[in-house]
Amino acid sequence: MTALPAPPPLRPRTTVIAGLFVAAASFVGVIGLLALYLARRADALAAGRDWIPEGSLELGPPGMVLWTLIMSVLTVHWAVQAMGRDDRVHSHLALALTGLFGAAVLNQMWFIYTDVGYAIDGGEAQLFFYVLTGAFVVMQIAALVAVAVTLLRSLAGNFSARERDALWATAIFWDVTVFVYGLIWYAVFVTK
Repeated sequence: MTALPAPPPLRPRTTVIAGLFVAAASFVGVIGLLALYLARRADALAAGRDWIPEGSLELGPPGMVLWTLIMSVLTVHWAVQAMGRDDRVHSHLALALTGLFGAAVLNQMWFIYTDVGYAIDGGEAQLFFYVLTGAFVVMQIAALVAVAVTLLRSLAGNFSARERDALWATAIFWDVTVFVYGLIWYAVFVTK
């Protein structure tokens, strides 16, 4: 009797590695924009010019965005942990709740945009405001798409306790998105 050839070895965690690369690329791009923003702001303040008009940026709505994102970090990791126990119901619930938090963040960002009333051509500070927060919004939309695709795949039964790499990749990208907003929140909204 002849033995069957061994199956090709599995490449473990390729989805997680891909998620790390996407998260790192997004992070580096936003950090570059943030560094440029901080350098231009320092130049403007050193020259004695106002950067952001006093009272034009409130701390309340951006703070609510931050707290909503912090809650969403808990729910996205709840989804990973629940799938690790083969608890599909709670994993689906956690992913849906994460998506809801993400949609709430987009709604809050829209409120911030309408509240500040900046014009893109209103000056360098206002342009940088839209570039930085817009980069975050793009990352947030990408993270929401990842959560939606992961939820659909999970509902289709593609994940188990042993096969949840896409959940981890989604959680990693979500975490980086939240961290990026934390940096933007501090640099743009707190220190102005």
